[in-house]
Amino acid sequence: MKKIMMAAAFALATVFAANAQSAEKLTEILDASEVSLAQLSYIAGTCGFNLPDNSNYTTAFEEMKRRGYFGQNAKESDKATLAQASYLFMKATKIDGGLMYRITDSPRYAFKELKARGIIPQTAEASLKFSGHEALDLLNSCIAESK
Repeated sequence: MKKIMMAAAFALATVFAANAQSAEKLTEILDASEVSLAQLSYIAGTCGFNLPDNSNYTTAFEEMKRRGYFGQNAKESDKATLAQASYLFMKATKIDGGLMYRITDSPRYAFKELKARGIIPQTAEASLKFSGHEALDLLNSCIAESK
């Protein structure tokens, strides 16, 4: 009985430690005035690319770069654009795009698709930098759209 209780306590401690790390990252992202490519990769990776919550930003960024979602010269500290976020979030949530998005599979047409669906304001520009709150709002809208 004592062993079972110790095992249960250890399991709970491990779960709480893992959740604390991901909550710390989300708080850091929410506080960001401009989201970096590494933070964007973490959000998209844990949402739709089966990246574990306890992954770090570098791992998430390298995985997204390996998949071809960023150019070869991209750095994890670069600030993310609205077009890059649109592209990653459409991929993560498996939103089917329009004809041009399917032909080109590019951030530009992912951005245009989300504008056409009313998820992104019509006045927004693809090169716009955005905050952590806005990034999570955009992801939440993409999740809702994909259902």
